[in-house]
Amino acid sequence: MKHPLPNAYRRYLQQRHRVRMQGEEFGISFEQWYAWWQDQGIDKDYAIDSMQPRPAGPNRGCMARINPMKPWTIRNIVCRDKPGHAGNPAPVGVQNARSRGLLTPAGEFESVSAAARHYGITCQSMVDRQRRHPDLYQDL
Repeated sequence: MKHPLPNAYRRYLQQRHRVRMQGEEFGISFEQWYAWWQDQGIDKDYAIDSMQPRPAGPNRGCMARINPMKPWTIRNIVCRDKPGHAGNPAPVGVQNARSRGLLTPAGEFESVSAAARHYGITCQSMVDRQRRHPDLYQDL
């Protein structure tokens, strides 16, 4: 049986897959997800290969978490232009992952960036290591 909203459902599955691949919890059903986008004034069921322009401005369709330390739930999402950039500062009390201290098997580092430089990898790779091995890589 075909889904009544095939393009939107495909986009939902893609987002859910990306979030889960990052090791994060995605607790939003398709119905909640689609209704939330409708509330933002965006219909996510346009054709995948369509040349339909994306909406412009702060409501152009980027779903972001309010608190990045909590799972993806309908109460923890907001529509932003470019999450994490100057126009969308992190919520109060949420520290940038790269600037926090880190304890690794090689010792203590003042930041994730410093630890990544030591290991010769990117900051994102260091964050991934920390996520996969919380017993070896701990926040200070």
